[in-house]
Amino acid sequence: MKSKAYKIFVVEDQVVNQMLVENLLVDKGYYVRIFPKATEALSAILVSKPDLIVLDLMMPEMDGFAFLEQLRAFTQIPVLVVTARMDVESMNRAVKLGANDYMMKPFHTQDFTNKVNRLLQVL
Repeated sequence: MKSKAYKIFVVEDQVVNQMLVENLLVDKGYYVRIFPKATEALSAILVSKPDLIVLDLMMPEMDGFAFLEQLRAFTQIPVLVVTARMDVESMNRAVKLGANDYMMKPFHTQDFTNKVNRLLQVL
């Protein structure tokens, strides 16, 4: 089933994870832009608002927590955090800063696409 051409920004610095997430989303009919740096994603959002952001927490220069804090200062775009951080404190902090959902790597591909679809249906 092809989905509406929603625009999804993937904020992820690891190339293997970028490719995996991009392939999963493109296969579902989504338009995907990859950002290896959170600062680049924030700048792009000001120009072209996505429908969803898939965010890693452990990023160079600006981590996902700082990204969420800055993002929530000007928009409520849905955010799905996908991270290797498995501690409850990180999950609680991300949600408190405005993440709409949180999942840990490695993840089951169907779980990932289900969460993406659920967040996009909220729009």
